[in-house]
Amino acid sequence: MLEKEVVLEKLNYDENLNFHFNYLLYKSKKSMIEVENIRFGYSSKNILINDLTFKLNKGDKVCVIGKNGKGKSTLLKLLVGEEKIISGSITNNLLETGYFGQMNIDRLNSELTIYEELYKSANNKNETEIRKICAQVMFKGDTVEKKIGVLSGGEKSRVMLGKILLKNVNFLILDEPTNHLDMYSAESFMKAVNKFEGHTGLLGSLFNVEEPYLMLANKVFSTLHVTCHKSLKEAIKLITKEKIVEVINIGHKHMLKINKTEPRIAVCGLNPHAGENGIFGSEEINEIIPAVELLKKKGLNIVGPISPDIIFREAVKKKFDLVIANYHDQGHIPVKLLYFDQSVNVTLGVPFIRTSVDHGTAFDIAYKNKASAKNMLNAIFYALKMSNIR
Repeated sequence: MLEKEVVLEKLNYDENLNFHFNYLLYKSKKSMIEVENIRFGYSSKNILINDLTFKLNKGDKVCVIGKNGKGKSTLLKLLVGEEKIISGSITNNLLETGYFGQMNIDRLNSELTIYEELYKSANNKNETEIRKICAQVMFKGDTVEKKIGVLSGGEKSRVMLGKILLKNVNFLILDEPTNHLDMYSAESFMKAVNKFEGHTGLLGSLFNVEEPYLMLANKVFSTLHVTCHKSLKEAIKLITKEKIVEVINIGHKHMLKINKTEPRIAVCGLNPHAGENGIFGSEEINEIIPAVELLKKKGLNIVGPISPDIIFREAVKKKFDLVIANYHDQGHIPVKLLYFDQSVNVTLGVPFIRTSVDHGTAFDIAYKNKASAKNMLNAIFYALKMSNIR
């Protein structure tokens, strides 16, 4: 006879995960972790790691990639001491580690409540502080009294995050941290973990690409950004002749690959009225115009700088194939206003094809059967277009 199962209520997601890790200053001048000639295997015939040496320094961000079963999770367990090496050495220097392992949620006590589980890791924190952490990982009010045993995988992952948030750490080791997180939590989690320039920068980092570039493409024209996920103050500092030339060359090369035999390129001005001959700023005179003139001499069909309030109007009239925007909003606002359902996010400057929709994750309409697949289809078709010409 099967016992009657308890009916679990679906949690309502009225807000997103919102937190930051408590950083403990790393004061040593030594490498944070030093790995030298380590060897590990579960048996003599199954050596996963052999003669591995590396160092991690303050500020380093490392992504471990590889096929399943090749020792990625095992390496992380070795770094935190959950597995023992056969030979070699691993030296940790003044580390306070926050470790999120793939299987750590299975170590939670199913008989305890969320509050009780966090209390075990509280390190002398009072009830108010613990409940504050609970709230940061989206457990408020009476929900902290839920038993661990009735939680979903995503909810258990948030409990594990809470346990890390109770600590002051200077070294994070995260093994597929968003694997069990629901879509509401994953984005906020990655923002807290990482200061990559959005997922474009993350993809670039996996392939040792220092500077991937974001292009918005549609059937009328494309817009490539010199800078993207930077503050406006920082973006202005990055507008240099050399960078502009690099970006335009990348865009020109892509246009040729998609069979634009002589792509017509237009460059936005940075300042109002494209600087008005230096009245509203010097970036056009000192950086943008020299870059455009240099590329003209190399044979590119290019004009600019042109005031952004003019350039996109002309692009809509099909006078340009590629518009060069200097910063995120300069390119994104007009493109999304004009072609929100058509545009495709294309990553250039990376050794693989990568396209995506040009909008965010739309949490407000998630699970409501309101989302449109039009952008996704356009992204797939553009990727196919790129694959056919490689």
